[in-house]
Amino acid sequence: VNYYQIALTLNTELGRKGGMANQYGNLGNVEKTRDNLCVAVGYYQKALALYTELRSKEGMARCYSNLGSVEKKRGNLDEAKRLWELSLGLFTEVGMKPQIEIVSGLLAGLEEDED
Repeated sequence: VNYYQIALTLNTELGRKGGMANQYGNLGNVEKTRDNLCVAVGYYQKALALYTELRSKEGMARCYSNLGSVEKKRGNLDEAKRLWELSLGLFTEVGMKPQIEIVSGLLAGLEEDED
């Protein structure tokens, strides 16, 4: 976490919004792994705001996917589905086939959970 915080500080000082967004996403991933879901969501939302400002569809898609994973962990399956569908749409727009397959698999897993 320290390295991500240092990288965030450096990117902030340099005004590199893309780098800042990336580090917020990394910090969110760490907190999600630690089950600090509220903290993770805060980091993902900061990353999403920056990626939205930068009009980075790839970055936005990653944030939506991560937020969907948090909602699945929380048991909010409808919200997870909504977020993963947003993610899938953006990954499809930019043609990121491996990510399309991953998110499609997550959505398919939700449907299996419902059966």
